[in-house]
Amino acid sequence: MSVLFLVIPLALLASAAAVVAFIWAVNRGQLDDLITPAHRMLEDDQARPLAAGAPPGSLEPVDSVGADSVATGPAPSGAAVFGSDG
Repeated sequence: MSVLFLVIPLALLASAAAVVAFIWAVNRGQLDDLITPAHRMLEDDQARPLAAGAPPGSLEPVDSVGADSVATGPAPSGAAVFGSDG
């Protein structure tokens, strides 16, 4: 029974903190628009630039990592990658 003297004030304190946080969020405009941020991530902000020296109309985007880090040469065959016996 003596635990209630500790738990009830802690619960009231936690509830009061939640109410204060909610009022702060409403006053700061955090809950004004709940739809736009979800749709914004689906839209492209701007077109991706083309690679340097690409002819107009080319669909080769700029490599975001850089040309130095791209491996050159043929891709490994499936047998070498997966180690099949065939």
